[in-house]
Amino acid sequence: MLVKKCLKTVLLAVVLPLWLFSAPGCGNDRAEDEKRILAFDPSFKEDLEKRDMLRKELVNKKADLAKFRREVAFKIRELKQQEVKAKRLYEASIEKVRLQINPYQRRLKQDLYDKQRLYKSKKAELSDIEKDIEEIAALMDKKDRLVLTQEEVRTWNDRLSILAERKAQLNAEIEDLEKDIEIMKLKIKVMRL
Repeated sequence: MLVKKCLKTVLLAVVLPLWLFSAPGCGNDRAEDEKRILAFDPSFKEDLEKRDMLRKELVNKKADLAKFRREVAFKIRELKQQEVKAKRLYEASIEKVRLQINPYQRRLKQDLYDKQRLYKSKKAELSDIEKDIEEIAALMDKKDRLVLTQEEVRTWNDRLSILAERKAQLNAEIEDLEKDIEIMKLKIKVMRL
């Protein structure tokens, strides 16, 4: 048995290279080459069968890999489609939530706008009152030169007193409005999504 193996090895080592170099051209048909080898060494058939079996195994492995890749590609396409659907549903649900918060935000913004308008009108009224107070105070400084009667002085003093009260009242209202406006702005800020 050992002699046969050694003979086979020597035969392949010596004869095969000679045969390959003596073969006409490089494009010989593989089946033809195998026949020529088997003519010299019939036991090489086992090696060829093993090679064919390994080739089949390689082809099967490649086919398995190709099948796996197709399955993965299919799953990726499915997942991408699911992602697109999920994104649409998510965006629709976000819009739905935003639409629910919008009335609150609009109401707060309208309230803020109304408070700011009221604040401006109170500031304008305060400015008018301060001008009236200045005019009456200037008039009272000139009362001796204008020769105002006691009755006229009392009337102007009463008017000045009423304006001073209204000024104090307006200052308090303006201060309250400033606080309300500040709080309204904070409410709007925290109601943002």
